[in-house]
This record gives sequence, structure tokens and C-alpha cells, in this order.
Amino acid sequence: MQPIIDAHGHLGDILYPDGGRLIDAIGVEKESVFDPASLGEARLHRDRFRLAYPIFRRAITRAERARNATATLENLRRSLEEVGISHSVCLPVPPHVGFEDLRAAAGKERSVVPFTGVDFTALGAAGSGDPGASFEEDVRAGARGLKLHPIIQRTTPSSSGFL
Repeated sequence: MQPIIDAHGHLGDILYPDGGRLIDAIGVEKESVFDPASLGEARLHRDRFRLAYPIFRRAITRAERARNATATLENLRRSLEEVGISHSVCLPVPPHVGFEDLRAAAGKERSVVPFTGVDFTALGAAGSGDPGASFEEDVRAGARGLKLHPIIQRTTPSSSGFL
């Protein structure tokens, strides 16, 4: 049987500063919160739950933050083993979790396939800096691809700093 490769995963707290510290935490469990999004996920989004999103927005946001706070290497390893996945593309969301965080995780766990990203906060308001040079350096160091997340990174593809 051919091993399954997961589409992608996240390590570390991608929403808060210095999120890479979470990667090596041990014994982290999800806070018990009402998670209405899991209802739609359990039904593979075959129902109209998404129409109720405005009603449950705060609960969904809290549940997503609780889920995000469990993004440790230990939990990733366990999740992959439980479902028979051999590798997971792990995506950074700079500036909170960067390529160096994922490269270090990949050095400890062979299932981690590290990607890199662009830290738009480091480019400055004038769009200074060279994300292309940083990307090339990360690729030489083992990055297997590039992740851009305009919503969390609060930028747009039309901004001067975007690749």
C-alpha cells in the first residue's frame, strides 16, 4: 500500500507572536469548548451549517483558537500515526511561525515537510526588503514550497510587498 501524504498541517501557534515555541510543548490537549464547526466537519460539510455561521461566529472563533493551541510536534505525530499518514506538509504563517521553526521540527520528525513563507511585517511599510532572496535561501536550507496567507498576514496579493 502506498503511504498517504496529508495535504497540509500547521505546527506552532500561527496566530500569536513567537508561536514557534508551542511546537516542542509536551502533553498539550485541546481546551474543552463548544465547537460548532466540528458538526459541519463531521458531516463533511454536506449540510447548510455554514448558513448559521454568523450566529456561531464567536464560538467557532474560540474553538479554532483552542484547536490552534494544540499544534505541537507531539500531537502532529500522534494524529498522523492514528490515520496512517506518512508525511505532512507543514505551513508557516510568518511572523508568528517561520521556516526556521519548521526546519527544526523536520530535523526531529521525518514526517514534517517544511515550507517557507514571507514575513510581510519585516518588509516594512514601503515594501522594502527582498522576499525573493529570503525564499531562495530557505529553499537551499530545505524548504519544499512557499505558503502565503493574505488573510492572517493582513496583506493583499496586489500589495507592493506581495511576491
